[in-house]
Amino acid sequence: QSGGVTAFAIRAVLAATGSPTWGMYAGYELVEHVARPGAEEQIDNEKYEYKERDWSRAEEIGIAPLVRTLNAIRRKHPALQRLRSVTLHPTSDDAILCFSRHVPADQSPTGAADTVIVVVNLDPYATREAVVDLDLGALGLRGREGGAPVMAAHDELGGETYFWNSSPFVRLDPHAQCAHIISVRPL
Repeated sequence: QSGGVTAFAIRAVLAATGSPTWGMYAGYELVEHVARPGAEEQIDNEKYEYKERDWSRAEEIGIAPLVRTLNAIRRKHPALQRLRSVTLHPTSDDAILCFSRHVPADQSPTGAADTVIVVVNLDPYATREAVVDLDLGALGLRGREGGAPVMAAHDELGGETYFWNSSPFVRLDPHAQCAHIISVRPL
């Protein structure tokens, strides 16, 4: 109920990438966060009545564009459409969560392997930095000597491409971009 827009963005990324199905309650795009006294649920949760909303504000707030982007990423990646093959990867900061989803080529509906790495800053207030310890085997990759890059890591949210080895450094500002959703291309 606290954390504002950044907390809502973090929860949306986690829900959209953590499960093959996800949904939002009405008003999520508007960052409605007033609690019903004595409960965790929102006061305007529409259990008993319909509430009119100004949905055009959702564009200004930024959650609606993020949700569209998350849904497009989910449609693009078979790895995000399955429950299995989730691996948690340790990070050097407890406020940075990293997990991956991998579908080998022989199990993919496209006939090509698909790997997605999700790195999320769980702190809605502050920029956090971490080194991620990636399990390359779980990603369908092999390490290289000397820590050379093993993948082109394309951030589906930010548009940048990084060249990562098994221990990439990440820096996430929740007010700019709370997460990396990385599609992996082996080198």
